[in-house]
This record gives sequence, structure tokens and C-alpha cells, in this order.
Amino acid sequence: MNNKKGIIAFFACILFGTFLGMSTVAHASSTANKELGLNAQSAIAVDPKTHQVLYAKNTNEVLPIASISKLLTVYMVLNEIHSHKLNWNDKVDISKDLQDFSLDNTYANVPLSSSKSYTVKQLYEAALIYSANGAALALGDKISNNDSTKLVKMMYLEARKMGIKDAKLYNACGLKNGEVGSMGLKSSSYDSENKMSAKDLAILASHLINQYPEILNTTKQKSINFNGKKLDNWDLMLDGESQAVPGVHVDGLKTGTSNAGGANFVGTAVNKGHRIVTVVMHARNDYTYDPARFIETSKLMRYVFNSYDFYNFNRGDSAKNLKNVLNDKVNLTGYINVPNGKQVKIPLLFSENYDIWIPKHNKISDVKLNVASNVKYKDGVNAPIKKYQPLARMTLKNVSFLNSDNSQPIMMAAVHDDKANIFVRMWRAITGWF
Repeated sequence: MNNKKGIIAFFACILFGTFLGMSTVAHASSTANKELGLNAQSAIAVDPKTHQVLYAKNTNEVLPIASISKLLTVYMVLNEIHSHKLNWNDKVDISKDLQDFSLDNTYANVPLSSSKSYTVKQLYEAALIYSANGAALALGDKISNNDSTKLVKMMYLEARKMGIKDAKLYNACGLKNGEVGSMGLKSSSYDSENKMSAKDLAILASHLINQYPEILNTTKQKSINFNGKKLDNWDLMLDGESQAVPGVHVDGLKTGTSNAGGANFVGTAVNKGHRIVTVVMHARNDYTYDPARFIETSKLMRYVFNSYDFYNFNRGDSAKNLKNVLNDKVNLTGYINVPNGKQVKIPLLFSENYDIWIPKHNKISDVKLNVASNVKYKDGVNAPIKKYQPLARMTLKNVSFLNSDNSQPIMMAAVHDDKANIFVRMWRAITGWF
């Protein structure tokens, strides 16, 4: 079975790499935005597994992200952990400059001492849960050998690997370049600060959850103990907290607040076994514990879970099964033409498992079958066709994804079909004239 799946994946890459029309983030539905009334400058909701976009508002606008920057920092730390270049119990030394910075209560911090060392695990938890800026800078120093320029280059590299192209990055914690003092980039201005779009943050959060789901074991904690001091999580949407959403289990991820960026929150939640990631950027921030970003996130999460139905199709399921969850007017037969085959039509199957969220009150109204260019023939495919051979990609109207690498379903042949003999093909050609 694994060999078959590998073969199908290989052929799929070859067959469909040249297809046009792969969905990217569509412009936000004005109807959805109006109904939701989201009071944020930018927002997005996605399925982190498939990257399907479920809501979008100004998703490409690049904005200051403040402490949400720490998600990229901990992503790089987790990379180092999983590649065995770093261990959770490794000690991190603190420079005199970093010690002095960590004692500045102007910013979210935990006190660090240059006469002590701290474990990677301690700093990781403090950066994620309490948003400790000094802890994030210490982690950045650890993975870059105390070279801030090298660290920023590493951050850009990891971002680009994920498909994030428009980010502006200056440090590991998200403060302005000048606010981190001697640990900032000498080549950049005082006011330079990390920026990303809502789309970029959704990509980052999705990668984190997919590659390192253990991060949720940390972000779901309401508090931790750091050197005998209790540190509370800034995420007030966790179960039992003041902004928790009834029936929706929120277990992360990260807040971010600054004068330029307002209040931001990258959240993730599970409802009925299905996870989404939400990003709310530049919500109201009138006072320290202003819950506006959580209120807007609650609107967004409830909108998704109330407005969509989730469907799963397994590898080998008939394409006709998709018809049952779409608009009744959709012309979907589940077959593909083989003009020169012994069978002139063969049934199609899903080549891999396929998840999709479909709007409850706005059923998808159009489905197109895009045949792979190397098997396309007349109004169908060219025989002979092998059983389980990938043949076409199905494109569902108004379904969009974060990046073009997240494709819509590939369909494969349910049966083998040989080429019809020359006499049969000639007869078909003659009868086709009348």
C-alpha cells in the first residue's frame, strides 16, 4: 500500500506540475466580512492541515507583528531539537547586556542573570507562555552563536522555505530594533520592526502545528513556574479563561502587542475533532488587558465552525461521492472520457485522502476536471490507461488555499482500459460525423 501511494505521489507531481488554475488566497468575501463585522485590520482563518482558506480580510497586508515573532524563533529552536543539534537541557549563558535588558520592566520579561545559565526548555516556555522578550533573545543567541546578523539570516531562510516572501525581520522577540539595544542590527534603524501579513502568519502557524504538534502541549498551559515565579499565559481564550469560547477548545498559540501593531493574536482551536488556525491583526488595544483581539478571534472561530461543514474522502472513494455534498446543479458524473479506449468512459477515484470545508449556505456551484497535459486526448484521456493512474485534478469553485502547493483533489482511474482496435476507432469516427 505504501509503495502504491508513493508511486501515485510521484506521478502526481509530474502530471500536475504544469496545471494552471491552482487556487491561492482569494480576496475576502465581502458578504462574509459584512456579516462577521470583524474589527481588525487584517484577519484569516485556515485549516492548518490542508491550508484551505476559510475566511480572509486584507490577508496580504504586511503589518508589525510584535511578539508573534517568537513563533518563528521557537520554530527554529524546534528544528534544532529535532535535528539533534540542541537538547532541551542544554544550558544557555546570558550576556551582561541581555541581563540588563531582561531586568527592564518596560517590556514583558523574566529576570535573567549573567551569573547563571538556563535550560533551553526554560527559555522556550517563558518565551511562548509569558512572551518573555529576554528569553526569546537568549534562544536566538543560542542558535546563532551570539551573532544577531546571522540569526536574522537564519530567520529569513526558514521563512522562505515555508513560502513566506514578504516578511521584514530584525530580531528574535519582535521589539523595535533599537529597543533591544546592543543586541539589535547596527545596519537597521531604531524603529525597524518585524512585519508579516496575516497570510504569512497562518503559514507559519500551520507549519509549526504540522511539524511540531508538541508545541500545543506548551501553549495550552495556563501558567508555568520560572525559577520559582509563576508566569501566566497571555492567551485568555484557553479553556476556563475569561475569553474561552463555549464548545470550542482553544490550545494556542501566541499573542503580540505593540504601539504600532495594536493587539494581535494567532489562535488555534478544535471543534468536533477538526482544527483551524486564525489570525487577527491590529485589533483595538486601549489598555493592558483589553480583550478585543480575543473577542474578534471568537467571532472568527464561531463563524467558521457555524458556517462550514467538514468532509473527508478517503483514497479509493468514488468521485461521485463528492456530488452528494455539492450544489445539486453541479455537473459531476464521476467518470472521464476515453475516446480511443475499449471503454469510452471509466470511473474516477480519489488518489489520496482529501479533506474539505464546504459552506453550509453557499454550496459550491461549479467543479471542473482539469486533465493532465501528457494524457489529454480530445475531450478526455488517451488510452491505454492503467488502473490507479492519476489522470486529472478536480477544481472546486471558490475553494482557495494559502499557497499553490496545496492542491485540489487528484483523481485516478478506477479500472484498466486498453486502446480499442483500429476498426472500432474508425467506426466511432465515422458515426461521430452524423
